[in-house]
Amino acid sequence: MQRLTVTHNFIGLDLGQRRDHTALAVLSSVEWIVGRDPVTYNWVKHREFRITQLDRIPLGVPYTHVPGLVRQRVLEATRTAKVTIAVDASGPGLPVADLIRHADLPASILPAIITGGGNSKVPIKGIYYVPRKELVTLLRIAVESRRMKASRSLAMRDEFRDELDNLGAESSSDTRGHDDLIFAVALALWAATIRDPSIFKTAPAT
Repeated sequence: MQRLTVTHNFIGLDLGQRRDHTALAVLSSVEWIVGRDPVTYNWVKHREFRITQLDRIPLGVPYTHVPGLVRQRVLEATRTAKVTIAVDASGPGLPVADLIRHADLPASILPAIITGGGNSKVPIKGIYYVPRKELVTLLRIAVESRRMKASRSLAMRDEFRDELDNLGAESSSDTRGHDDLIFAVALALWAATIRDPSIFKTAPAT
């Protein structure tokens, strides 16, 4: 039997506006041994992401309630591994990111303003500027390479799949309809690339 190890948990928080939901996703980075390298005889490990939690906060819930949900998910996730949170700091997001930071949670926090371009890897005064197109690209790589999976029993799995299907076909950064869940997942994926830039540079196991 393969023994899975959770190496890190990444939380993505996409903050909605008046007509958009706020969404939270928990992504677990897992690995297991698939065999030995025939040349070096070192153990070869396969790594992938598992979506373990999706939350969509009802419209009208004040932003001040968001840190409470984040705290709950962080405390659950720290039972298995370290936690990093990527917070959408666009619009009203910076004050929310400050509330989460002041909550003194056992997690690293990466505030990210979603932009039309720029360098997502170098923070400016502690804030990252992440192109929307990069988030969508990361999401597509994870899905198409089968590096990311979601359990059939996962709450809101169908809604997440619907949002994936609604990604604009003509532009890799356009979406139609709701996109809060996919951007929460995409922010978690982006946080993973900050912690390990090589995470998508190796071929998946077959």
